[in-house]
Amino acid sequence: MTILQELADYIKESVNEVILLKASYTYPMREIPKPYPALLVLYDGLTRDQTEDDMDYFVHDITYNLTLYLDNDGRKMEERWDSLIDLVWELVLRFANDRTLGGNCRQSLLTHGEPVIHLSEAKIPVGLGHTFALVARVETEEI
Repeated sequence: MTILQELADYIKESVNEVILLKASYTYPMREIPKPYPALLVLYDGLTRDQTEDDMDYFVHDITYNLTLYLDNDGRKMEERWDSLIDLVWELVLRFANDRTLGGNCRQSLLTHGEPVIHLSEAKIPVGLGHTFALVARVETEEI
């Protein structure tokens, strides 16, 4: 398993500790993932620099885009929105307290991101969600 997949799996496990996911994916989706709650973790690229101490090693900043999908569960949008914001803070704190992602990287940072309303093809709100970006710094020979 590559470090890219190991990090993506660890991210999914970490989110699952905060909110019990019914589905999680690491590949692009044409439709909104279901069943809810669902998480989409997509690799978004990396930057690479050689380390100063050892020219055989590189420092990689690996970026992932995360999208969380939640259903409306029959509550008013305002009530659901408030619980979404609480959940976002729980996730931010979870990753802030585990900067090395379980020892898989040197350090990481999860952005606060943006809340989103997920629409069906008919443009009807079907759920709330949140997008994040996570950057993990890894030191390795190659990826």
